[in-house]
Amino acid sequence: MKKSKKFLVAVILSTTLVLGACGGNADEGFRNIKWGMTMEEVIAIEENEGNSDFELREDFLGMDLIEYENVIVNGHKASLEYSFANEADGFELIREQNYLPPKMYDEYEDLNSSDFSEEEIEIEVKKIDEKYKKDIEEYIELLDQNEIVKFSDYILIESSYSFEDLDEEDIKEIRNSLIAKYGKPSSGEEDDDYFFRVLDTIELYYSENIEEGKVTIGYSANYKSLEHKMKKNKSNSDGL
Repeated sequence: MKKSKKFLVAVILSTTLVLGACGGNADEGFRNIKWGMTMEEVIAIEENEGNSDFELREDFLGMDLIEYENVIVNGHKASLEYSFANEADGFELIREQNYLPPKMYDEYEDLNSSDFSEEEIEIEVKKIDEKYKKDIEEYIELLDQNEIVKFSDYILIESSYSFEDLDEEDIKEIRNSLIAKYGKPSSGEEDDDYFFRVLDTIELYYSENIEEGKVTIGYSANYKSLEHKMKKNKSNSDGL
């Protein structure tokens, strides 16, 4: 019975990355880079950090990538990848967690540990929806106003670290460093070998494979971190 209640709340809710010693800030960007920078700007900053050797390629989604090998991150070697795109879908970049009140999610989450029946949960969910009706309507309106925007150049929207040849203690250290910097994931954001966090201006994704000694940490810009670019280029896209 408890499992079905969690499933019910999950269905309702579904409708509604930098290490501490690497520099950078969760609200600014990745390393010393800011989201929305051009490839030339990123290359220039990395060159100032002593990283001048990189590979340029294109992925299957049409994004331009630059990859640096053997970058030292918290004492471990990693490959560093930046992804650039010349357009973005505002609808896909907007995260409800950034625009809807945290208290609303807490109230939904509390239903998971309640003794309510499924029928009672449905009633309680309607009460929560009504309580935060204005916030939900403003969020939906924001979604309706956004669409695909084309940029005048390829800009940074994703980045990642990939580590190999790590032992179990190394992996534990990296995972704990991320949690210390960005906060502990909620129960719905974490599993044994991965976790993700939806933060104010980025999404953070972490995965590990202890047997193979591998860790991947991904960072993605969201609407808030690219809002200035989205608004600046929206008028150009409207004229297409």
